[in-house]
Amino acid sequence: MFRKTVIFILTMIIFSITVSAQQVTYFDGKIINTFTGKPVPFSTVRLKTNQLGVYANADGDFKIANNPEFLTDSIIITCIGYRRKSVAVSELTDQKVNSISLSPSIYGLGEVTVFATRKKLSSVPIIVRAIRNIKRNYPVKPFSYIAYYRDFQKENKQYFNMNEGIVQALDNGFTTESIYNNYRLLDFRKNTDFETMDISPYYEQGANVDPASPDKVIPDARLGDQFGNELFVLMVHDAIRNYSVRSFSFIEMFSRNFVSNHEFSEPVTVYNNNMGLLKIDFKGRKRITGDSLMVKGSIYIQPGNYAIHKLEYACYYLNRGRMNDEMFSIDTEYGYSDSVDSLMCLKYISFNNTFDIIDRYDNSYFRILKSYWDTQTFSKPTLVLELNHDADPVSARKKSN
Repeated sequence: MFRKTVIFILTMIIFSITVSAQQVTYFDGKIINTFTGKPVPFSTVRLKTNQLGVYANADGDFKIANNPEFLTDSIIITCIGYRRKSVAVSELTDQKVNSISLSPSIYGLGEVTVFATRKKLSSVPIIVRAIRNIKRNYPVKPFSYIAYYRDFQKENKQYFNMNEGIVQALDNGFTTESIYNNYRLLDFRKNTDFETMDISPYYEQGANVDPASPDKVIPDARLGDQFGNELFVLMVHDAIRNYSVRSFSFIEMFSRNFVSNHEFSEPVTVYNNNMGLLKIDFKGRKRITGDSLMVKGSIYIQPGNYAIHKLEYACYYLNRGRMNDEMFSIDTEYGYSDSVDSLMCLKYISFNNTFDIIDRYDNSYFRILKSYWDTQTFSKPTLVLELNHDADPVSARKKSN
């Protein structure tokens, strides 16, 4: 069976830009790490004077309109853990991708001093206090925001099946479960600039999957009914917002299971603009991941009030003890708005998972359609396999097959 690997990505980014219907050209940019050359995902790219901005995507790519009003302006690029950078718009070109490098700003921290208590704390007490203070640092009263949403697939670095929308989220507050939130779809379109392909028939469904079930099933994963809406699939993966209910594997219930399910490194100091944050790396305990999976990530916490600014989480397959393909990854970032006494607000959440599909041009693949135990036809219970093609008796008898 010839199959291709596809990455399914859902992203929602808080949206505060006025969109013009005019035909405009753009400056294309890509943000990379100065030392590794790898993309820096989800950096904030903001015009200094005009106060407009965008987020780079998961590959570090962004676009800025080639507007004559912007030519005397400059873009300010910021990202947690990197030094802030300023680039004059006049230095950009619309003839090629503008590569902009950011330098990491991570400093070792021998012992963490939490300024509010003047106690030296290790990673676990810091995280425990951060979870305990979620109700204090995030809105508990109803609030709303406008966001840009997109979902797409990516195969061999090519995008397809791009859907985009503008949604209004009506959140009842962090003390209410997110399933009771409401959303308004303000605008939606399928982006026809990208190839389209119906991938549903190509999922590796496996045996004994009820086609009428509302659950979404892919290899090695199952997602409960989210009312048929990919936006809800995305939002259920916000472990900070859903801290008191189960979100996703190994995080489980963030307030109850996160600390016990993971091992933590000592904190280091990183900066978000001029704000110091404590970055704590972690990995999943072997008792919950087993021998075939590995999970790791980082959590970023503000000293003093213990606000969680960012949670990075990824799960990988293990092959002979070595990290292999990524199964899923989730990035969530919160931050303060421009208002006085602002509580923490969602900046973006991105969820992607990798799965194999049957090559749509290959009709020679061989698979099991159904399997069951027959206890009546044969003298002994017999496992019966129904196949999509007739089996060759000679090759089927070979144990290697």
